[in-house]
Amino acid sequence: MTETGKPLTPGDGTKPKLERCTIVSYPKVVFFYPLLFASIICGLLKQFSPDQSEIAGSMFLFFFLFNMLVISFDFPGVRALVIVFASMAIVFGLILLQIKYKIEILDFITLFYRKQIHANLDCSAVFYYCISAILCIMIGSGILSNWLWNRWTIEPNRLVHRKGLLGELKEYPVIDLQIDKKIDDVFEYVLLLSGTLTFQPGQGVQPIVLENIPLVNRKEKRIQNIVRKFAVTRGE
Repeated sequence: MTETGKPLTPGDGTKPKLERCTIVSYPKVVFFYPLLFASIICGLLKQFSPDQSEIAGSMFLFFFLFNMLVISFDFPGVRALVIVFASMAIVFGLILLQIKYKIEILDFITLFYRKQIHANLDCSAVFYYCISAILCIMIGSGILSNWLWNRWTIEPNRLVHRKGLLGELKEYPVIDLQIDKKIDDVFEYVLLLSGTLTFQPGQGVQPIVLENIPLVNRKEKRIQNIVRKFAVTRGE
């Protein structure tokens, strides 16, 4: 504030706030957060509704399978659609076989699951709580460690990489910085709106590939605005 009580502006001799964007590549374990929440719900079901233990076990098994598929394989747009439509075609095909030819394949699969798997899925609430605690620690420590020791910052005139316990800095110019965005996995995008950002600082420099960037579309727009403003300012 000035002596007259008016707020300071850049024209009053103050420096404008430096616009920047921080980017952190999240570890793969962060995509296990659905299993984390499912484990908590399963633990509560087992603790307060012991008669629902089989439902809790089936729920845990489903989310475990889903998360393992997301982590183990990449599902780009075309492959994900193929898998979805192929699964639907198989289910409808089995239904038609059962209706037309009285081949009770679905009934056999359902009965087998209910008697051999569902009826025996009985774990304690402590088990589910331990799984959720382990996942919470792994996800939290993975995100925190990358934020502290492996983050990238886009500033109007440079790209800065902070790495390691000692905070080692490495800078790249943004004069000729090229940015490429890619959605590698549909399910990972659905879970965290995440994708891959690739930076090409200039000729003769290896591309910088950052995977598992959450809110990748928003991050890319912010970076493009910063780089564009720097180019306009430099041209003036």
